[in-house]
Amino acid sequence: MPRTRRIRRKKARTGGLWKKLLLWGVLGAAVLAVAGVTGSYLYVRSYLKSDSFLSMLRQSAIDDMNVDDARIEPLEWDGSGIRCGGVTMQGHEFLTSLQARSIETEFSRWDLLKRAFVINSASIAELKLQLSPVPFRFKEKEDEPKSWVEENILPDTFRLEKGSINSFSVSYGTPGHLYTLDGTGVECTHDAGSSQYRFDLRGGKLMVPFKLCPEFSLMSGTVQFNHSSGRLNIPTCRLTTGAGGYLDIKGDWDKMSSSWTANVVINSIPASSILADDWKKHVQGEVSGGVDLRGEQGRLTHVAGLVRLQNGMLSGLPVLDRLALFCDSSRFRQLALHKASAQFRYIKGVWHVSDVVIESENLMRVEGWLEIGDDGSLKGRFQVGLRADGMWNSLPGFSDVFSASRQGGGGGRVWANVNIGGTWDNPSEDLSARLLKAAGERLKEIGMEKVAEAADVASRLFNKAAGNGRDKDGKREDGFRIPAADKVPVPVMPNLRDAVEEGLKTGSGLMDGLMNL
Repeated sequence: MPRTRRIRRKKARTGGLWKKLLLWGVLGAAVLAVAGVTGSYLYVRSYLKSDSFLSMLRQSAIDDMNVDDARIEPLEWDGSGIRCGGVTMQGHEFLTSLQARSIETEFSRWDLLKRAFVINSASIAELKLQLSPVPFRFKEKEDEPKSWVEENILPDTFRLEKGSINSFSVSYGTPGHLYTLDGTGVECTHDAGSSQYRFDLRGGKLMVPFKLCPEFSLMSGTVQFNHSSGRLNIPTCRLTTGAGGYLDIKGDWDKMSSSWTANVVINSIPASSILADDWKKHVQGEVSGGVDLRGEQGRLTHVAGLVRLQNGMLSGLPVLDRLALFCDSSRFRQLALHKASAQFRYIKGVWHVSDVVIESENLMRVEGWLEIGDDGSLKGRFQVGLRADGMWNSLPGFSDVFSASRQGGGGGRVWANVNIGGTWDNPSEDLSARLLKAAGERLKEIGMEKVAEAADVASRLFNKAAGNGRDKDGKREDGFRIPAADKVPVPVMPNLRDAVEEGLKTGSGLMDGLMNL
């Protein structure tokens, strides 16, 4: 008989069962976690594509930027990329207008799971801003209860890693007093450790509302903005002009106090590019110096600086022509300057120019001050010093205008005071009139036997000053009230007797006119 085979069953090991349960539990939890993460991600992506998200962006723009209206064109999604045709905003306070065109972004999917909407890169084809000189403020928002999804799933932070703007334009101020930067390329990067954004700028045009400033081109610049402290800093910025030379600018702005400072260094900018048309033909050289500016609450509170004229040349000025004739020296008609400098301040609508020094070596020195009003009005006083040992010192009538004594000492020169008036476009001075008066006295001292010779000089002085070259209001066509003398020939007489008689008549008439000035 066959043996009955007894089958022994092994006892189940308790430890192995628990290991399997643990394994399946971990795998199940992992599956659930993946499903939850995937579901959360899909939910977030679905939300970001929805009209609700677009409406939320629009409302956030209105609240955060304090504008009246914001329009955002529909978003186009492509994987982790987002495209938007354009964004426009309109307001009536600090930000009055914003226009952005062709916006493209790449965002981080992984950071969405951390409830952070992180844009890895963004590019804007064109961005235009219009800003008004009023303090920026945020609208007060009431705290509203949030749903569980908003509290636990949707992103609650935003960060831009880097971005670029092909053409950036911004204007600040009011009509007629606008600061404008147009057509600048911008590259932006973010430093998470310092909460700071860095903007590198290239190209574009800068226009400022100052009459004496030309249009500048932006060579390069860097702007740093700290989001947490609300502070903006400009460590470097260089502007050039079409005529040559450049400006180096540094500045700082504090959002909390709305105060700002700026330092401008001027390097060899041609004087012709910053002078009014009436002055360009009279002043040559290159301007250098520095300016410190401060402002707060949208207004300029402090302007002070120093300016120098290098390789300077003065020519064609009426007072120089008067001096050339009076001193019988053509050296005064065109002055090469080896020193020309002044300090200035802007206080309550008036430019105060002080410590003016203009010197032509071994010939003439000018010292004094000048005030220029916002309306262009001029008020000032200068002292003109000539070499005390010059050949002109012995000329009759010279001591009536120039004196060896003055406050502060003569310094080997003789001096004459000059009062400045009129306007920037039509300046006046009183030295020419005193030179003419002294010329009349000179005629009497010379004697009538020399009157014909003196009449030649006096007629050139007086004829032009008395009316030739003036308009119906008595002003010279080029804007100066006392114009330069030019060559007015004395008529050629057929014989000596006629010449003497004509000289006597001319000399008598000139003396009467000169004495009545």
